[in-house]
Amino acid sequence: MCSAAIQEAALRSQAIVENAAQAYPLIDIRDLENVDLLIYYFETGRADDMKEALQLVDRQRQTDQITKALQAASESIRKTIHQSMAQLGTALAKSFSVLSTQLAMQHGEMMQGIEAGRSAAEAQTRAVQEQTTALVSAQSMNEALLKKIDTSSSQLAAQMDRQMKEVHHLY
Repeated sequence: MCSAAIQEAALRSQAIVENAAQAYPLIDIRDLENVDLLIYYFETGRADDMKEALQLVDRQRQTDQITKALQAASESIRKTIHQSMAQLGTALAKSFSVLSTQLAMQHGEMMQGIEAGRSAAEAQTRAVQEQTTALVSAQSMNEALLKKIDTSSSQLAAQMDRQMKEVHHLY
């Protein structure tokens, strides 16, 4: 029963293909999927004959394939950057944790040393403040980098180019 239904559907499909080939003898059956584009090229005067229209269709299909390939490459680059930035963020967080612990220990030692000499303690306090400022700045940079992950690779490249020009005073 199923094979009879399949056979009937195959015969109907074959009849449709033959009718289309008879109705449009200038268009090869393999080019029927592009009939709208072919009509567009003729109606807008972009093509004067079938060969020229088919060449334009081929060029359009190649352009579409290149565009898809570029989109895929861009997405792959974006994912790679996202993963790299996530790994960088994790590494920075671990480093900041270690530095924070070290700073806490230094701070404790420094507080004990205040009794021994006030001027020496003040110098250490300034050093700790500078390190803390550097850590806060690095943490802010990390947060900014993580926010930038979601921007497209082309936007990141343009922004990096602009920043490099600003840093090196190239306008």
